[in-house]
Amino acid sequence: MNVGQRAIDSPAFATKAATASFDRFYAGMAWLLVLVAIAGFAPRSIAIVSGKMAVPPLVVHLHAAVMASWVSLLAVQATLSLAGRMDLHRKFGLASLVVGPLVLIDHHDYLNREAPYPDATRVAMDGEQIDGASDEN
Repeated sequence: MNVGQRAIDSPAFATKAATASFDRFYAGMAWLLVLVAIAGFAPRSIAIVSGKMAVPPLVVHLHAAVMASWVSLLAVQATLSLAGRMDLHRKFGLASLVVGPLVLIDHHDYLNREAPYPDATRVAMDGEQIDGASDEN
């Protein structure tokens, strides 16, 4: 096989059908991520709204908003690409200039070993005991 033939057989020369298949896969996985996130957080959200669980601090609400924005942007952009609407895909892509840094800012404190809010609040929210927190809280 010559060098030219290897270049033609490379993934860069994938067929339109293969590319469309990948686009459907990425869009489907993005929407699956959205559905899993909704299903995973719905019970806790319903408990908070119904008053069965303590209202979390503002930092938790901000985290939810930032991450929901990121996951939604991912799904919308994958769908727009699948639909061939690259003009809208690029416009929505500008939102990533805001959402991306917010995700980084939101996650910067996860290496900190101290709880982001008082231990008593954490215990009240999910019944989980923070390492080093006393049972008196």
